[in-house]
Amino acid sequence: MNRLPFPPSMLKPLSMGVLALSVSLSLSCEGAKNQAPAEPVNLTQDVTCASDGMMLMEFDGPKAQILWENGERSFFCEAREAFEFWTNPIQRNRIHAFYVQDFGGVEWGSYPDRWILARDAIFVIGSKKLGAMGITYVSFAKPSDARLFQLEQGGRTLLLEEITVEVFESSQFDQIRQMQEGVGSQ
Repeated sequence: MNRLPFPPSMLKPLSMGVLALSVSLSLSCEGAKNQAPAEPVNLTQDVTCASDGMMLMEFDGPKAQILWENGERSFFCEAREAFEFWTNPIQRNRIHAFYVQDFGGVEWGSYPDRWILARDAIFVIGSKKLGAMGITYVSFAKPSDARLFQLEQGGRTLLLEEITVEVFESSQFDQIRQMQEGVGSQ
């Protein structure tokens, strides 16, 4: 007795249809994963920092923004704060896009809406310039701008993939030391 809700002769065409649908769904999901990230949002006077609630526009130095998988966006009053999430593997998996400001040719204390993907940036960390919370990661689109800043303000240059949890934690210790020594400038 046939227990299928359709004649056995339809089994092969039906299984081929299910296979085609599975492949199609898989490819569309993969395509959504590889889509270009949403555009960054420009700063306004009322934007606050996700880490501490501070008003972003009240503090010098490069800012960051993270767009999460769920569509929410977090802003940071200094780029270094966003790396707390980037260096955490669980949080990193939830990040859809990570933007930082390009500080090439920008006067310290300005708020450029020149956002670049963090993966495309060159960072100078450990410079004499301080951000909202002390040591900051100053981001640049061009290596030549990063090098010029480094020559004038000190620090070292790193790419996104070189900023590991160890680098992040070490910069926190550097910040404490600089604060104790009174080093740094606005």
